[in-house]
Amino acid sequence: MKYSIDPDSTEEMGMPVMNSAIKAFPSTQSAGISYTASLVTCDEHAAHPYADANYISSKPTRDQGGQFISVFTADPYSNDNLATAIFTDALEGKNDFVPLFFPYDVVPGRDDEWYDRTKRNIPERDLAQLSPDLYMAKNFPRTIEEALGLSSSVAVFDKKVLNSMMDSVRSQINSGELWQDIDNSVCHVYKDYSVGRQYIAASDVSLGVGGDYGTLCIMDAKTGEVVADIMSKEIKPEELAYHSVNLLKRFRNPRWWIEHNLYGRTVIRTAIDLGYRNFGYTGDKPIPWSTIDDREIRRVGFWTDEKSRADLFGSLIASINTFQITLYNEEGLRQFYFMIRNVAKGGKIEASSGKHDDYVITVGLCWLKRSDVLPVSQPKPIETLHWGGQQKSIKDFILKGGVK
Repeated sequence: MKYSIDPDSTEEMGMPVMNSAIKAFPSTQSAGISYTASLVTCDEHAAHPYADANYISSKPTRDQGGQFISVFTADPYSNDNLATAIFTDALEGKNDFVPLFFPYDVVPGRDDEWYDRTKRNIPERDLAQLSPDLYMAKNFPRTIEEALGLSSSVAVFDKKVLNSMMDSVRSQINSGELWQDIDNSVCHVYKDYSVGRQYIAASDVSLGVGGDYGTLCIMDAKTGEVVADIMSKEIKPEELAYHSVNLLKRFRNPRWWIEHNLYGRTVIRTAIDLGYRNFGYTGDKPIPWSTIDDREIRRVGFWTDEKSRADLFGSLIASINTFQITLYNEEGLRQFYFMIRNVAKGGKIEASSGKHDDYVITVGLCWLKRSDVLPVSQPKPIETLHWGGQQKSIKDFILKGGVK
């Protein structure tokens, strides 16, 4: 028995006997409004210009037990889209979606030989701005990492360097013993204080309600090692100040630069009340810490603007990509993988959608300000050579062929 199809068009197929229909909607902002369904499928979801608005429109369907399927090919230049955000959150167990990845070889007949042949025969004009490797990774991915990987022209830090740095991550050394005034569940020490070392510290401050991270990094200014840190989404500004002051005491109160945003100001105030005095600040005039007023407190910390942010990343990118910095915190290091140059924002350096840059900023601030504590080397005067009462400069020795 053949069931009738009514209507039967490019926009809708109806099955009267089942009292159901399949509807196709355009990629517009209002598509799907006022409709409910048992199944919503979004094809090429990462490229949908109104994905967020349509997702909200389909919420009543999901709330009533309907199914939502997002099908997409990853954008090689940005992961800042709803489809990728849903998928990566599903991988991390942050939502109830089931992440499914289908590599290139699920299609019969595709093997390594097919892959190499296909790559070899791609006309260069088809590559646009993609390298052959990235073209294949986007269209015929072998792994999730390949599928979600960004173009090297967009990724800020060299992934090969970051992968190598992962070999250095380690656990904190203060987890199994009591350290005076230090909460081991908050403060992580990877290398203890060492006499003669110069340290620099920095903080990026959040509200502490599960969104961004509140951070402290203590760096050996000479070696570039982050020897201790605090990194938490749940730590409130006052708590960050308290734990930071205690950890900084362990390292003999090094210079501390705090990003002076809304919550950074709270950390500065609280730390001053707790007796901390060695802050980074602007201007040459000393700050009267015991009687500090609002005008003076504005000088304390690091103000982030377009120029200072460019200075920070200009210094940090080169140092990371040439192995001048060592990080032991795996969670902190992972933030570096998701730093991008956002093409839509004129190449602004920021974390990709749903990711964080708090630890990155903190490490960058330490590196930028490490010269505050490093000794200034003075040029050595030209020494003289002595032979039998004669005194000749090195310059004379070279020009005249030695002392006669």
